[in-house]
Amino acid sequence: MFLAAAGQSSNPTLAVGSDFPDTDALDLLFSPSVTAVGFDIFQNFGGGGQSGSPQTYVASVFGTGGLIGSFNTVVPSGSAGFFGITSTDPIVRISLLGPNAFEVIDNVRFGAAAVPEPASMLLLGTGLIGMGARRWRKRQQRG
Repeated sequence: MFLAAAGQSSNPTLAVGSDFPDTDALDLLFSPSVTAVGFDIFQNFGGGGQSGSPQTYVASVFGTGGLIGSFNTVVPSGSAGFFGITSTDPIVRISLLGPNAFEVIDNVRFGAAAVPEPASMLLLGTGLIGMGARRWRKRQQRG
């Protein structure tokens, strides 16, 4: 891992990256797992020299059940590309691999996607049971 100074890879702030081109990916590990992740990706071809053309980076996303999927993100030269995902399978790792490049990321955000609270589901269920009981009681009084 290395820290890229602001402006080194067109990143506006301090960023982190992989320091072995062609041999490894930048892995993000999440413990506990998360359901939503997003980050900016910058090109860095050694010492901040830009390639001059857009490059495709592959983000392989792994959940508790294995590979969720692999996703391509095109990163323009001199500016950021963005990768983001939400998943119903909890995310435990993202492996980012660029073409002949150091993988550099910034502005990483992660957390849990919004899910219904158990209390809300309990209130809905109780209301449906109450409506059913009222209807049943009216039928019993008529008949």
